[in-house]
Amino acid sequence: MSDRRPRPERPIQPLAAIPAVESELFALINRFCDATETQADCSRLESLLTDPAMPDAIDVYCAAMEVHGSLRWRWRTCQAGIPAIGQQRQPAPPELVRAGSAAHTWPTKQALPRPAIPGKKQAASPIRRESLTDRLLVWFNGLGRPAALAVVLQSVVTAAAIVLAVIGQIWQTNETAQPAVACGSIIGIKNAFWLSTDQPLQIGDPVVARRRLELAAGLVEIACDSGATVVLEGPARFEFLSEKTASLLRGRLSVTVSKASPEQQPAEAVAGPRFTVHTSSAVVHDLGTRFGVEVDAVGKTHVHVFDGLIECVGRGLGTAPVARLAAGQGATVDQRGAVLRLAEPRPEPFAQTLSSVAEIRWDESRAVTVYRDSLVGAEPLAGTVSSSRGGSGDSPWTAPAANWRLTNAGLEATSPGSASLPFVPQSGRVYRLALEMTVTQGENDWAAVGFSGPADQGSSILDCAWMLQRHSTDLDPNAIFLGSDRKSLRYSAGDRTTGRRTLVIFLDTTRPRWTVTFEADGRRLKTNLVPTAAPIASVALACNGSAKVLFSSFSLSFMESRHGSRN
Repeated sequence: MSDRRPRPERPIQPLAAIPAVESELFALINRFCDATETQADCSRLESLLTDPAMPDAIDVYCAAMEVHGSLRWRWRTCQAGIPAIGQQRQPAPPELVRAGSAAHTWPTKQALPRPAIPGKKQAASPIRRESLTDRLLVWFNGLGRPAALAVVLQSVVTAAAIVLAVIGQIWQTNETAQPAVACGSIIGIKNAFWLSTDQPLQIGDPVVARRRLELAAGLVEIACDSGATVVLEGPARFEFLSEKTASLLRGRLSVTVSKASPEQQPAEAVAGPRFTVHTSSAVVHDLGTRFGVEVDAVGKTHVHVFDGLIECVGRGLGTAPVARLAAGQGATVDQRGAVLRLAEPRPEPFAQTLSSVAEIRWDESRAVTVYRDSLVGAEPLAGTVSSSRGGSGDSPWTAPAANWRLTNAGLEATSPGSASLPFVPQSGRVYRLALEMTVTQGENDWAAVGFSGPADQGSSILDCAWMLQRHSTDLDPNAIFLGSDRKSLRYSAGDRTTGRRTLVIFLDTTRPRWTVTFEADGRRLKTNLVPTAAPIASVALACNGSAKVLFSSFSLSFMESRHGSRN
């Protein structure tokens, strides 16, 4: 009869509940549990666990590992010296037996005899001493397996908490050491109510990467450094990942991104940047267009294209479904990443601009003139001073001597090139650059006005913030350009109006991030950020190709900042 006492039954603990999440994460976790993971699997799992669009990924991973560990413990076999169910245990050495624990002993290693060496006296085998591991085994053996497991789990949890605290401290230190990267700036606000307890954002304030914006109500317009414009509708949770990438966790937004430049210029005007929106179930890539994205309360993503083309990718298991959508089309992506095209999408209207909010209130009675020139005379413009013709300003024009002549109707330019006056803006002011122009011939060729870098009378391409007017818009519209140099210009379509026009550019330096607003005949066309690397050194006029243009009523003035100068 065996003297083995019956082993108490270990109570079965309920398994932890695992939140619902996309199947790709579960597939990777299963490979780790089966020890079949590859280096690519490790990299992919790390990216999923750190993806801001999947805030529950780490909780899912921890819960799954807890379930895996519980199952392995319940259905363990004879491994690492643990006898299987029904197998007779070997008696433990007397020195390792503890009173009251004979039924819960663990096998230990036995000292092996040394091999006999011819011609040498064989020494007696040393007595095996009790190690720290043996003592720990005896202690755990005395506790019993359930209690021992609880101690192990508590130790693991404590160690994990310490490791997480250290990682958090390192993360916080890195966040403090690395300055926040600005991705754009607020250029419009309408009835906005912020959930954050921090100071509410105002027009001109920068928006930085990895800082979540929680908008309870209202509208906010953001001009990105990449050239895109985002209008966020509350209630919404949103954050920039970079100047070209954003994450929408909840709510609605619309994005307007410049198309590729239609100019037939060699590398002076390059294609506009792409913009990407991440949600919990989809990734939306812009291909030069205007589109809207909405994430509803259950995590579905709704995409609608107003103009151009986008690529919608579902975040599902295996090969992700991809859909290309053109103007007037839409799609819904469910929580699993399945993309369903909408035959006739009829969404609620998305706000695409806040022009009334970003409009500058110009007060002519407060304006101070920098330059004013009617551009009327009877000589070449090169070297002449506006004050010598009854205008304001004492700096001479730098302009081509040939085919840029003053007439009784205005400045007539009939050859490519540019004319400029020196100008360096100061902070705390709102500048207004205005000009009347008529492009009388040249078909698709154009004339332009704007802020630029150092004068270059041989080139018709300016390099900071400028707008052009065409003789004919049958092929391409009038256009607006922003850039820090002539090889990084970003193009935005203006309008298609031709004939005699009044073009105005406002330069607002009252905020840390300067903005420019373009108007034509009193109608606002676009507001955006001045590129941070763009040194403004002049105001300039330009003529391109075979265009023939008549400039008149040129002026540059400014207002000092004071409360109420902006909406």
